[in-house]
Amino acid sequence: MPNGKKFPWIEIAIITVFSFFLISSIYYRNWTGFAVSLFSFTPLILSYLHFPKKVFVSISFMLVFAFFLFFERYEALFLISTYLFSSIIIGEMIQKKRPAEQIVLAGILPPFVSGTAMWFYQAVKSHTKPLAYSYQVILQNLKETILYYEKIGMDKEKIDYLNASLNDMATVIFYLFPSVYLIGLIFIIFLNFLLTRFILMKMETPGVQFNPLTSWFASDSLVWGLIGSGALVIVPSAIAKVIGGNLLILFMLLYFFQGLALMSDFFKRKEVRLFWQVLSYMMLLIWPLLGAAVALLGLFDIWIDFRKVRT
Repeated sequence: MPNGKKFPWIEIAIITVFSFFLISSIYYRNWTGFAVSLFSFTPLILSYLHFPKKVFVSISFMLVFAFFLFFERYEALFLISTYLFSSIIIGEMIQKKRPAEQIVLAGILPPFVSGTAMWFYQAVKSHTKPLAYSYQVILQNLKETILYYEKIGMDKEKIDYLNASLNDMATVIFYLFPSVYLIGLIFIIFLNFLLTRFILMKMETPGVQFNPLTSWFASDSLVWGLIGSGALVIVPSAIAKVIGGNLLILFMLLYFFQGLALMSDFFKRKEVRLFWQVLSYMMLLIWPLLGAAVALLGLFDIWIDFRKVRT
């Protein structure tokens, strides 16, 4: 710390408590807890970038102590490797002015590795093969989701239909789980990156610069990956269909982000009010078909080049 300036213990305590609250919210097992936990990386990333490194180290030690105090050992190790390591990686890449896609992809590595390791640990602990354990967890989560829909008053006919289709839904999710898992991680890191980016730009943090997301686009050559994965889906082989289906979902996610960049550019050029922008983005989460339309818009941008960013 600079001479004459006290060590910010109050700020450290506030950030630690707030971060612990956000991270532990996922254990509340309700939609509110899940929504709150989505942004649990942001305070740590901001503290890494805004304060001296010794402040981040102090916060990290306090969180490690809290994790081991309130959670089981394997859960504590998972939380440490997920949140602290990801925050450091994302913070470093922001300081080095890396492109958004590199920041997000690097940021998902710790939760992907630690999450996969925890998944295998849980399977071994329950004396179940990893694939069988995965199917059981998916099935159980679907049952809990249907029970939740029933509690909030969903129509009985729809509940009966969901129960009758339970095994089929579990099978589909099981085969597409690799891509679903990656998409979940990508979205969480992307949301935290956007919030961090917004706060740092408002704070005018020295030495931190971001490229405009409105001009972002994927390499045109990646469309061959989309075409190839689509071809695998129609191959008369179960393994090919599973591989193709997972790859197809990931490539469509790529063009969904390109579609988001198109939307953002449109809002910026037309000076759309923030309320309508937020409402539009919320609609994408509520209506999956609208998200698919945005992905198709991003795909067509390869040939139409709506923003003229390739010239």
